[in-house]
Amino acid sequence: MKNTKMKQSIAALAMAAVVAVSLLGYGCGSKPASTTGAGATGDFTGTAKGFGGDVTVTLTLTDGKITGCTAEGADETKGVGSKAIEQLPAAIAESGSIAVDGVSTATITSNAIKEAAAAAITAAGLKPEDFQTAVENNAEPAEDSTVDTDIVIVGAGGAGMTAALTATSEGKSVVIVESQPVVGGNSVRATGGMNAGKTVYQDENEFAEGAGVEKTLKAAAEKYADNETITALAATVAEQWAAYQANPTGYFDSVELMELDTMIGGKGINDPALVETLCSNSADAIDWLDEHGITLHSVSSFGGASVKRIHRPVNAEGKTVSVGSYMIPLLEENCKKAGVQILLNTTANEILTDANGAAVGVKATGSTGETVTVNAKAVVLTTGGFGANLDMVTEYKPELKGFMTTNAPGILGQGIKMAQAIGADTVDMDQIQIHPTVEANTAALITEGLRGDGAVLINAEGKRFCNELADRKARTDAILGLMENGTWAPMAAKLMRAELESMKNITLCENVVTIRSAVNAAAEAQMDALAAELVAK
Repeated sequence: MKNTKMKQSIAALAMAAVVAVSLLGYGCGSKPASTTGAGATGDFTGTAKGFGGDVTVTLTLTDGKITGCTAEGADETKGVGSKAIEQLPAAIAESGSIAVDGVSTATITSNAIKEAAAAAITAAGLKPEDFQTAVENNAEPAEDSTVDTDIVIVGAGGAGMTAALTATSEGKSVVIVESQPVVGGNSVRATGGMNAGKTVYQDENEFAEGAGVEKTLKAAAEKYADNETITALAATVAEQWAAYQANPTGYFDSVELMELDTMIGGKGINDPALVETLCSNSADAIDWLDEHGITLHSVSSFGGASVKRIHRPVNAEGKTVSVGSYMIPLLEENCKKAGVQILLNTTANEILTDANGAAVGVKATGSTGETVTVNAKAVVLTTGGFGANLDMVTEYKPELKGFMTTNAPGILGQGIKMAQAIGADTVDMDQIQIHPTVEANTAALITEGLRGDGAVLINAEGKRFCNELADRKARTDAILGLMENGTWAPMAAKLMRAELESMKNITLCENVVTIRSAVNAAAEAQMDALAAELVAK
C-alpha cells in the first residue's frame, strides 16, 4: 500500500465529505498482431483502472490508424460508467483519435477508456500522443423542431421518470427533456436505499431497536418540547410503542415515527405537511416500484432513523447493491415500454406560458444548437437542485465556499431559474445538506449502509468520535470539527460484520481507509491492527 501526502482540507457538498483518494494503476498487453510500429496492423489491448475495476480497450489498427474499438468494464456502475463503455468506443473508432469527449456523467470511466486506449497504442509500438488530435464537432446544426404532447417533464432522473410512468398509466402522452447524454441525474448516484415506514418487508426482521425508539422519544421531550408538531407526533408514537410492548407482534414502526424522525432530523424547521406527505406515501412507493420490477426488499438500519427502515436492492447472490445504479436502468426500461419520448442532450431554457400565465410547454436547445419546442398541456419540473453549481451554492450559503460536490454535472439549478422567470417563488434555498462520507477524488458516496451494517468512524487516536447512525448534519459537524482541530486524519472505518466478504476492497491511501464496497472485517482484531498501523504512520 502506498501512502501519499495528506491533503490539507477535503470537504464535500450536498452529498459530500472528507475521505480518501484511490490510486490508479495501468497495464497493457497485446493480442497477436501481424505488424507493430509505424504500420501497425491488428488488434491491440490496453487496461486501466476505472471506477469499479479494470476497463479493457481493444483497438483495431490498420496501417497505423485506428479503424475499430471495443471496450469492456463489467464492474463499472450500471447506468453511469456503463454508458461510457457503450458510447466512447464508437467515437474513438470514427474519429481515429483517443481525445474524444467523455460522457459528462461518467468522467472516471471515460478517462479510463482513453487511458486504456493509450496503453493499447503503446502495445502496438506507437506513441499515444500521435492519436490525441482534438476532435471537432463539425456537424451541421439540426433543424429546429416542435413536439406536441400532453405532458412535458424537464429532467430524466428518478422523479422525472416516475412522473412519466404515472402519467402514461393515466393514458397521457409524455415527453421528457434531459440536458445530459444519459438519464439518471443525481438518482443514479444514490448508493444506499429508500426509507419507508411500516412496510411488509420490515416485518421480515426481528425487532431489536427499542433503544432507538426510546432515544427518539427522549430527544423529542428534552429538545423540542416547544415544537407543537414534534410534541404531538411523540405523544402518538409513545402510545403506539406502549401498545407494541404489550403485544410485540411483527416489526415496530409507524408513519408517525418516521415523521418524528424526519422532523427531529430537520431540527423542527421542516414543513410538517410535506413531511406527512413523504412519510405516509413511503410504503406505497415501495409497492409501486415493486410493480415495475424494482424490488427493494432488504431492510436495514440507516442514519437518522430510530428503527430499521432503509429498503435496499440485492443481486442474484443476495449481496446488497447501490440503489441508484440498480433502479435507474429499470425505470428507463419501463419508460421506453410505456412509450415515453426521452430527448437527451436537450437543455430546457424557458417555460412557455399562455395569455393567462399557465405553463404550456418548454423551449430547449438540442445537441447541435437547434431549438426544440415542446408544446404541452402541463409542465412538470424534476430538475433537482443546484449542488453542481458552486457559484449558486455560495450565493445562498457563503460558508460552503471551497467545498466540492458529489452532484451530477447537470444539477445546475436551471429548473429553479426557469420557474423564477415566470414568477415562481423559492423557499429554504440555504438548506443545503452535506454528506458526511465520500471518496474525495471520485466524488463517490460511501453509503450509509456500511455504517448501518456496523462500520464505525475513528479519529487520529483510533477512537470513535460520533454516533455513526446519527443524522447527516450531526456526523458532518463532527467531521468538520476534527478538521478544525487537526485530528481528522487518519480516518478509518471498521466493519464488525463477520459475514461480509473480504478485506481486499479496502484501499489505503492519504492515510485513510476507504471502504470502496461491502468489505469484510473477517476478524475485528485485524481491523484494529490496521487502525493502529494508520495511527503509527
